Amino acid sequence: MNDLQVTIQTGARLHFGPLAVHDGPGRSFGGIGLMIDRPGCTVRVAPAEVDECQADPDVARRVRGVLERFREFGLAEGTSGFAVRINDVPPAHCGFGSGTQLSLAVARGLIELAGGRADANTLARIGGRGDRSAIGIHGFLSGGFLCDAGKRSGEAIGDIACRLDVPDDWRFVAIRPIDRGGLSGTAETLGFRRLPPMDAARIGTLARLVLTEVMPAVRAGAFNEFAAGLEEYGRCVGEYFAPIQGGIFADPQMAELAAHLERMGVRGVAQTSWGPTIVVPLEQPVAAERLVRQLREDDRLEGCETLITRPLSHGATCNRDSSTFRTV
Repeated sequence: MNDLQVTIQTGARLHFGPLAVHDGPGRSFGGIGLMIDRPGCTVRVAPAEVDECQADPDVARRVRGVLERFREFGLAEGTSGFAVRINDVPPAHCGFGSGTQLSLAVARGLIELAGGRADANTLARIGGRGDRSAIGIHGFLSGGFLCDAGKRSGEAIGDIACRLDVPDDWRFVAIRPIDRGGLSGTAETLGFRRLPPMDAARIGTLARLVLTEVMPAVRAGAFNEFAAGLEEYGRCVGEYFAPIQGGIFADPQMAELAAHLERMGVRGVAQTSWGPTIVVPLEQPVAAERLVRQLREDDRLEGCETLITRPLSHGATCNRDSSTFRTV
């Protein structure tokens, strides 16, 4: 170990739903998603005499879990403790993959200080992530649009079937109610238990949309085709999860907003993860700015946070310097 501190910066993960949900043979979960530049996550890690991390209880608990698994991995020799400072983190349980990006950022910082190798499987094990989706893990490393093929029984994380750069001009407007979150933890686990296996016809439809519509559109920069394919994919996934989340969209206000956007002729509106955040893709920055301005003018965004985000086409950054810090 050494006296350097490490700063890890990453973005947020959007997940538009799984490709398959079942307990039978073959791969399960998987899905499609992409990395965006904000809301971001910035974490600093440095050696210390004892472990230090002053944060809200949920964040501090997550950091302690990463530290425990790091020590179990055998990489902590020579250092008695670590100081972890959380400068920024996306809001939890809103569809941004906050827990994964935070956990992986802490794990990446610890591994960097130990001189270890931060591959996807190592990060997943130390970060405690990847039970279902691997999009946030691979997105942390590479950015971009990702298709997760899912994982077989006994595998640690899912395999990435495809990774693509998203056109730089595209924007993704993320809209969420500021006082509500989506399913998480025990409620999420129980929700999956209540759902029947996804039927073969739906799995086939989702695979067709990804392989013949969404991925080719991203590769070609064909925005209209991408938006149409994403909208249909999100609707098909939302129908499956409707018995648990109350409809195609989990939040009634977001469902009403999605319907209003459809009436406006906006295509591609989809929910990320369990919501409540919905995402609106736009082809150009000016179109994103215009849409947000229109929605604010007629009070459609009351009680909501709205972010105009860029696609993030690179992985998390890791910077080392010799300055020291302590949590306060």
